[in-house]
Amino acid sequence: MVEQVAHRDPLRDERRLNATIPPGKSRCCSVRNLDCNPEGRLASVVTVAITIPGEPAYACGYPAGAEPMVKVTGGGTVRVMRNPRAKSASAYIVRVRTHDGQALTGPHGLVCPEARPKGK
Repeated sequence: MVEQVAHRDPLRDERRLNATIPPGKSRCCSVRNLDCNPEGRLASVVTVAITIPGEPAYACGYPAGAEPMVKVTGGGTVRVMRNPRAKSASAYIVRVRTHDGQALTGPHGLVCPEARPKGK
């Protein structure tokens, strides 16, 4: 599940990104779409909350420790995938790239730890 943080423009807030994306699918937002990229620039920062429902549920974060918030540039990409390191405690990783292709999360991505229950 991907949910963009509250929009700074109240008139656009109801149109911000809020989607459940099935495995193997994607969701795109044009850089110029001010509903999901409020500043409309390649290098602007957009924050989304990423959670993976289930038992247990997982939450992804960038920078590390920011779960479930992920910061990405307006023209960047976020990819959540199964953790290829089978011995890791986390089943998922997140990979974040900037608008110019720079990997922010390193070659192995960042693990998505189990989500903490709300209020804890």
